[in-house]
Amino acid sequence: MHLLKMNVNGQVTIPAELRKRLHLHVGDYLQVEIDKDALKFLPAKVISPSQNWFWSKEWQKKEKEAQEDFKKGCYKKFPNTNKAIEHLKSLCK
Repeated sequence: MHLLKMNVNGQVTIPAELRKRLHLHVGDYLQVEIDKDALKFLPAKVISPSQNWFWSKEWQKKEKEAQEDFKKGCYKKFPNTNKAIEHLKSLCK
C-alpha cells in the first residue's frame, strides 16, 4: 500500500514504482471514478475525433476479419498500387 499526500491544489504524486507498473508517462490521461468511498484511477487513452471511425465496433470487427483472412492466406498480391486500384474498380462494374 502507498500513502499519498494531497497538496493545497488537490494534487497527488503517483509514486514512480506505480507509474512504471502501469506504464504511465508524462502527459498521459487518467480516468477517475468514485467506487463507494474510494477514488479509482484508470489509465485512459484519448482519441482524436478525426480517428474515432477506426475505433468503432464495426470497423474493429472488420479489422479482426481482415487479420483472420490474412493469416489464412486469403488475399491477393499486386505488383503495384495502380494494378490494385484497377482490380478494385473492376469489382465495382
